[in-house]
Amino acid sequence: MFISMCFFFRDGPELLRLARESNPLPHAYELEILKKFQDVSYAAFFGSLLTALVQGFAGALLFWALGIPSPLFWGAVVAFVSLIPIVGAFLVWLPWSSYLLLSGQTAHGIAMLAVGGVVVSSIDNVVKPMIIRGRTDMHPLLVFLCVLGGMQAFGFIGILVGPLIVALFLSFLEFYRIEYRDTLSGKLGKEA
Repeated sequence: MFISMCFFFRDGPELLRLARESNPLPHAYELEILKKFQDVSYAAFFGSLLTALVQGFAGALLFWALGIPSPLFWGAVVAFVSLIPIVGAFLVWLPWSSYLLLSGQTAHGIAMLAVGGVVVSSIDNVVKPMIIRGRTDMHPLLVFLCVLGGMQAFGFIGILVGPLIVALFLSFLEFYRIEYRDTLSGKLGKEA
């Protein structure tokens, strides 16, 4: 992904020019697709980063409340690993829970399990769809399913690709509706 990103930054304007010259769609639709692509890419990228920061902050608060040494460090680690799909924050709070339980601090271990599992790890499923939805005007359930489906189909990059595919599909569906509005309304009027 990082190697591809390097080439996209370097060759992006040329690739964009080639895509525009090769595009069979009318210019207005081309601009709409590019805007949708930019909006969804921006939302997915910054949604992932902001979600990681919120999870890191919640993790730091949890570690501080339980008296774990260096809560800011562990919060930063939670923020970093929360960028990893599916496992994310589990990689930090689950071992800490185990350590606390095995060292005889049962109440702290159970609290870490409960708050880490219910609050810290769930932030990803709430905050990211809200951020993506705010930029893309898609329903939150659709965004949630796009992110999960994209991760299932494409792995980590699916966080970006899933919403992009659905947003582009919805754009093409809207273009079709606009182009064939008269035809569609004529058919609907005859059926009624």
